[in-house]
Amino acid sequence: MSVDARRLAILTAEEVDDLYGLPRFTEEDRRLYFDLSAAERTLVDAARTVSVAVHLTLQLGYFKAKRQFFLYGREAVLVDVRYILQQYFPVQEVACLTPPSKPTRLAQQRIILRLFDYHVCDNVDRAELERKVQRIAISNSNFDFSRGSRLSIDTDLAKVEISQAPRRQR
Repeated sequence: MSVDARRLAILTAEEVDDLYGLPRFTEEDRRLYFDLSAAERTLVDAARTVSVAVHLTLQLGYFKAKRQFFLYGREAVLVDVRYILQQYFPVQEVACLTPPSKPTRLAQQRIILRLFDYHVCDNVDRAELERKVQRIAISNSNFDFSRGSRLSIDTDLAKVEISQAPRRQR
């Protein structure tokens, strides 16, 4: 992974992966995160195919663990998929599962967000987050920020970076 010289490197690659990478569950974690509440089970049971239901269960578990969504390949989630099949769809074979289409995946994400009373971070939320982070960073005496420092959100990796730019007029 190449590091952009303009960014402050606080986390190691392993720490970034721990925060933003796919969850790596133990058996105990699987029991906890893939356990479906009555509301979750109703959503899974309403899925139009077993493949859609399995991927919904997978995304539910991952969201409960990390409060984020993931794109993944079959091999990366195979152990978790096998666990879900064993628990909820014991007659289904892994080989028969298909990945969800993009519209299905996005619809599942909207359903999960509603279920847990979350919403997608919009421009208003980003601006408020930027103001809060800037206040914290400026008030922290351990850092030397110039008057023109401004914080911005890198939405690709959800990292915060410090950029040198003129302060907005108030």
